[in-house]
Amino acid sequence: MNKLDFYRAAMAEGLFKKRAWVISAMSIINEDFKEWTKQPYAYRIVQTSTGCFFCDPTKQLELTPIEDYVVGQPLFNFRQPISMKAGSMPNLKKDLDTTIGNVFFNYCCIVHAFDDKVDYMEGYVSISAVEEMIATRLEDDGNKRPDALFVSEYLKFVNSVAYLTNFTQLCVWAATEKLLTAPTGIVEFKNGLLEKNKDRLHDPAVIAAIDAELVKFDAAYLKGDPCENFLIAKKSREIVRKKLFLMHGAETGLAEAVSVELIPNSLAQGWQIEKFTAMNNSLRAGSFNRSVQTQLGGESVKWLLRASSNIVATIEDCGTILGKTIKVNPTNVGKLVGFSVLVENKPVLVNNNEEAGKYLGQTLIVRSPMYCMLNNTDFCFTCVGKNLAQNPTAISIAVSEYGSSFQNLFMAAAHAKALKLAKMDYKTALQ
Repeated sequence: MNKLDFYRAAMAEGLFKKRAWVISAMSIINEDFKEWTKQPYAYRIVQTSTGCFFCDPTKQLELTPIEDYVVGQPLFNFRQPISMKAGSMPNLKKDLDTTIGNVFFNYCCIVHAFDDKVDYMEGYVSISAVEEMIATRLEDDGNKRPDALFVSEYLKFVNSVAYLTNFTQLCVWAATEKLLTAPTGIVEFKNGLLEKNKDRLHDPAVIAAIDAELVKFDAAYLKGDPCENFLIAKKSREIVRKKLFLMHGAETGLAEAVSVELIPNSLAQGWQIEKFTAMNNSLRAGSFNRSVQTQLGGESVKWLLRASSNIVATIEDCGTILGKTIKVNPTNVGKLVGFSVLVENKPVLVNNNEEAGKYLGQTLIVRSPMYCMLNNTDFCFTCVGKNLAQNPTAISIAVSEYGSSFQNLFMAAAHAKALKLAKMDYKTALQ
């Protein structure tokens, strides 16, 4: 049997659930040749100095060789290509060229938890995006909704994602030669950019553009290296690696100012003593924000909780025909989910992203608590939206979220931030 056929068969048998099997499939292991006889389960991998074998379930668990195994290398790696036929997995609806890692993730986290209720996920998978999808379909066990995902299934998904952490050392290389070194030619490249813009190095926009060019240069140097699986967070490339190997960059100091001071050396090049004040002030500003400024956010949360503790949602609909006017575009369409839009002066609840997408390009009136007509501090379920309507006495928690935003803002200020340029559409920004 060749190794890809072996992998398909082992996955279908459920070997993705067995940690020892996954480790033996994705790495080189050293065990006594007779060790397999103590637990000869189907598709168990037996590595030797001359070849690789498995316990064949069609031959009373006798050892069968894996024909195309390369001695001295792991049997598989997570990026290895593999072709899968439609129907070979419960959630695979079409023939697909994919990777060993994608197949493993889908069996482990999607099929194991949801069977065929969630389609095969290709390429890079964001767990937060998967959870957002689950949230739109999550229901109590036994719900009759056709596309419902049950709480018990979600818990299996959570446990499966936690199980994946057992294999970080197999698929995430946190130490390679390129990861630990500066890109070749970076100093000359950087000096050319600085010379080209020497009269505008006080301008944050110019420095941001230089930073972007340096990060792009570094990305080309790292392309294809196994460490790319480790450097998945933007912070790793745009802050940590940039300051270490490319350029320290711009600092504003204790006062948030338009003008900045450029520190052209990277940390690997050594400190520039004449820039020591600016470097020190950036650390002092971060420490100040983390300590003194954070208390403003915490105080706001508590104040807002006390001020709004008597707010409650009491009736289904106050009947108002007022609301926020919104022109629906791709950046705000998701915000409609869970709220009611006025159609011929009647509220229509938007239940999911598919329903929200029908309103793209339209200008709508969306029911909002700011227009609720109930007396005193009460609100109606329609104005506060679906989520808060399910927890009518918890509105004060939503109000206190403003204070939490302040707190997170100041806490984040303790850490280094990337200086970046962004385009703004003033028409959508003012909505």
